[in-house]
Amino acid sequence: MFVMSVTNNALKHAHKVGYRVTREGKVLYKNKPRKLDYNRYGYARVRVRDERGKVVNIPIHRLLAYQKFGECIFDDGVCVRHLDGDPSNNVWDNIETGTQSDNMLDRDPDERMAHAIKASSHIMQPVLAGGIEFPSYLSAARHFGISDNGIRKRIKLKWDGYRKL
Repeated sequence: MFVMSVTNNALKHAHKVGYRVTREGKVLYKNKPRKLDYNRYGYARVRVRDERGKVVNIPIHRLLAYQKFGECIFDDGVCVRHLDGDPSNNVWDNIETGTQSDNMLDRDPDERMAHAIKASSHIMQPVLAGGIEFPSYLSAARHFGISDNGIRKRIKLKWDGYRKL
């Protein structure tokens, strides 16, 4: 059985009670503009009370995608994309659905490369794990048969014989 997230349930409720995104990316409730804020990644969101009366932050791009595409945005593997790669640009023509791979390809090639280099730099950091020196978290994790996050956690907890090099 599929269980929908709190945010997705709140998004559906918000749409049901009248929250709408204009073609220009403004959020209206009962034809009155709503104040937006932005998360640390630059995504615009609006605060909405869900069916339980709890306040939930709804990402504007997902609310707009629900207006455009309906329930399919909740399917496995479906990603709501900003075609120009700008998370604050929620105009109608900039929002589309696709895969996570499509979403990554929407980024500027230089930005995509910088993101990949940053992500791989965390993976390829030398580490001392269990008193043995390894070239990366991943190689240490494979040696011990655990996840690389397991190695990170041991380092964070300052276990004997575990540290960054």
